[in-house]
Order: sequence, then structure tokens, then C-alpha cells
Amino acid sequence: MNIMLFFNFVIVGLIIFIAFHSSVIKQKSTLIVLSLVYFFVADLVNVSVGVKKNSFTLIMLIIFVFICVSNLFGMVPYTLTVTSHLLVTLYFSLSFFIAHSIIGLCYHKQRFFALFIPKGVPEVIVPFLILIEYVSYLSRILSLSIRLFANMVSGHILMKILVGFA
Repeated sequence: MNIMLFFNFVIVGLIIFIAFHSSVIKQKSTLIVLSLVYFFVADLVNVSVGVKKNSFTLIMLIIFVFICVSNLFGMVPYTLTVTSHLLVTLYFSLSFFIAHSIIGLCYHKQRFFALFIPKGVPEVIVPFLILIEYVSYLSRILSLSIRLFANMVSGHILMKILVGFA
């Protein structure tokens, strides 16, 4: 797994180097492909985050390219997909959870905690509601990692079954 992870990082690094290197960008086909990928991710970030300034686009672009490259590596026979390991997906979800919490606290300060208490809730229910919302907020870590892990494993199992039938 470590070798495949290293190869993924090398290829993602090469893609990012090609994207920012001026002599390679002059080729029209490379520019078209890179701009299509960039604008796809930028539009996705703008729709999801709702912020028009592209402060999150670069990190999301790198993660998108890494997951795409690792999934494409899994299509090569006798290789493995790095994202089909639970620890890798758990690392991604944990790091995004921590970053999401820190960025949310920096941007919204005290209003960030309004996520746990909706408006118009009776005061009697507030302690129970905070506990339930906090548990659901923390369960996102496992939820996101298990969803990516299960999608990758099921996709590769399906591919092996279909190739076995052929």
C-alpha cells in the first residue's frame, strides 16, 4: 500500500507541476484538459461552500486529483486502490473534519455553535438536543470514511466479478 500511495503522490505532484509550468501549458490540449478539471472543481466548491472567492478551490482540486488518480490506478491489473483502505479514507475524513471545525470557528465565532441548537427549541430539550447534535456531528468522521471506503471496495469487487464472467 505504501508504494502505491507514493506513486499516487508522485503522479499528483507531476500533474500539479504540469498545471503550473508555463512551457507545458502552452500546448492547447493540455490547457483545455487542465482548465476543464479546474473549472469543474471550482464550480463544485462554489456551489457547495457558497463562497465566490476561491479560497478552498486549490485544496479541493488537489484532493480531487489524488482520489481520481488513486481510483484510476485501481483499474490497472494487479494494483490496488489506495482509497479502498479504511485508514486512508479515515485520515481524509478526520483531517477535513478538523479543518472544517477550525475554519467554521474562525469564520463564524460564536455563531458556529448555533449549529447544535436550532432556533425556536424549548429550553427543556436543549441539553438533550446538544448531545444528539454533537454525536451526529462527530459521527461524520466515520460516515464519510466508510462511505468512500465502501464505494471503492464495492466498485472493485464488481469489476472483478464482471471480468471473471468475461
